[in-house]
Amino acid sequence: MVDEYLFGAARRIWQEGPVMVVEVVSDAFKPGGAANVGNNIRSLGARVAMAGIVGDDEIGRTLRGELTDWQVDVT
Repeated sequence: MVDEYLFGAARRIWQEGPVMVVEVVSDAFKPGGAANVGNNIRSLGARVAMAGIVGDDEIGRTLRGELTDWQVDVT
């Protein structure tokens, strides 16, 4: 699971419903779900290995890269 964060400024409310209209200026993708739990456990000093099926697409590569940066074993 990968969480996507959108950053920007909300300048107005949509006329047809109570929804903020946001002008997105940047975004970020971070591992979520079990991957985030694995990182939290790793941050406490444990060795962590993740197992699962990940697509060979941009999001999958981002997930594997972030987990590797976090020193979570994904091999």
